[in-house]
Amino acid sequence: MLNPGPRAIPPPIHFHSGWVAFLRLRVVESVRTLHTMSSKTQLLGVCPECDADIPPGAVLVEYERNGQRVAYAECPDCVEPVHPK
Repeated sequence: MLNPGPRAIPPPIHFHSGWVAFLRLRVVESVRTLHTMSSKTQLLGVCPECDADIPPGAVLVEYERNGQRVAYAECPDCVEPVHPK
């Protein structure tokens, strides 16, 4: 087998300053979105038994009744299915 020799290092990628600003803006928007998603405004509610915050990821069953969303979730503190209030 022949030795292909040293590999050439590709030249660095240079972005136009407009692209850099665009990418930086997208990263900032993504971080803001993640922060907003984790804020208390996105909670399902609180446990009626212990008043613990119930995150959206704790949903066990979700359905619609009379045009309203109804969800049952597992309380992270009680570890019981509850209807968040």
